[in-house]
Amino acid sequence: LFRSEAMRLALLLTEKPVTNSHPPVYALLALVCLHSARLEARMDANNSLVVLEDQDRSLWNRELIGQGLQFLSQSAGGDSVTAYHLEAAISAEHCLAPDFQSTNWNRIYDYYIALEKLKPSSVIKLNLAIVIGKKDGPGAAIGLLHELEHHQALEGYYLLYAALGEFYQQSERPAIAREYFRRAQALTKSAAIRELLEKKIAL
Repeated sequence: LFRSEAMRLALLLTEKPVTNSHPPVYALLALVCLHSARLEARMDANNSLVVLEDQDRSLWNRELIGQGLQFLSQSAGGDSVTAYHLEAAISAEHCLAPDFQSTNWNRIYDYYIALEKLKPSSVIKLNLAIVIGKKDGPGAAIGLLHELEHHQALEGYYLLYAALGEFYQQSERPAIAREYFRRAQALTKSAAIRELLEKKIAL
């Protein structure tokens, strides 16, 4: 069941007397399990990247998801909430949704708000803006994403421009969307991501 090195190391922490009673250890293990459970669906038969919305959820490892949820439950025994708790809770919401349309974006939004307060960062603000777009529509996200263009930490970060492209595309402004997809494409070194963006440009 615990196939990756990250899972093996996290599991070892639960076996050590010094760390096995620490709730964040179980939150970390939950996060690793819930992320790992979805890996097989991220690439298709042609080795092309598949975004969350289009993933075949029957390929998700339900045994790993169940284990992750169990560890998340075990992590709830402490007096404090860590970033691992919130990140695992976000991942759990994705894993529990039977399809993309059923995703509980309101709950994910609440977790991101708490996460941003716990460890503020431009990347978390970016993820929060994307969640707001999923929750309230593309128009709600576009302004927030443009504000983030002024954050030095996000300069050269492809995901900011890919998100702008996605929401402009959803707003039926394809010419603007293509501009941002091209900008994102120029900023990533990943061949799989460039290929995915090329498909979006061609729409």
